[in-house]
Amino acid sequence: MLTSWFAAPEGSVLLAMADGEVYFADPPIHAADSALYAGGIILRCPDDSSIHYAGSFEPLVSEGEEVSQGQVIATLGPGPQPDGPYCQVYLMAGDGNGHAPLTSLWALFEQPGEPEPYTLPAAGELLSDPGRLTWPVPEYRYVSRWMDSRHKGADIVAKSGTPILATAGGEVITAYFHFSYGNYVVIDHGNGWRSLYAHCSELLVQTGDTVERGQEIARVGSTGNTTGNLCHFELYCGGTRVSAQDYFHESSDGPVPDYIPES
Repeated sequence: MLTSWFAAPEGSVLLAMADGEVYFADPPIHAADSALYAGGIILRCPDDSSIHYAGSFEPLVSEGEEVSQGQVIATLGPGPQPDGPYCQVYLMAGDGNGHAPLTSLWALFEQPGEPEPYTLPAAGELLSDPGRLTWPVPEYRYVSRWMDSRHKGADIVAKSGTPILATAGGEVITAYFHFSYGNYVVIDHGNGWRSLYAHCSELLVQTGDTVERGQEIARVGSTGNTTGNLCHFELYCGGTRVSAQDYFHESSDGPVPDYIPES
């Protein structure tokens, strides 16, 4: 079989398998049962080969965008029953003459087979100094909606232009525009952790930048698919989206500004 199917939990991220340019990016059909159908991405690589992704996912890249190997390009949404969220991948290997025969995905890996199970790191392992997360919009605590089965993250309502801070240090792996997220930033913090900040009015970092915890990376806005000024904030651990509410507990004044893991 020259196509490979991958099943993963809803909220898992889809990575670019190689450097290249997004030739095609098609949003999925939202079915009546909330499942996603027919999301598609085609990535053209420098050696004339191309990588095709299809399945129940929301693209986070746009046509014409240059992407790097390992960059987050989509997130899996609810898939059709009983299969659940999935992604189908196949490769077209260019031969330099304009031809692109199908190639087995597993042939590119020395040890194909079942992947090693991923153990979610404890929250305290996110940072070594001193192991805390910073609330991304310290001046504002009101969250109009937390992550749930139909919503991907926490919506922090704030005035347009309010600074957005990096919740932890790391490398900026995406700083771009998306039709739904608007201007958005994704930071890789290492050890399986990533954070996303969306609907920004302005981005203050670029892909490849290294940022520190608490550094200003963007400003609050209403770009993309949103009804007002807010910072849409998502956390990922081991490729799976987790709720920020588990790390920033509510108090009488809203979420605490920093999360310090219990010893």
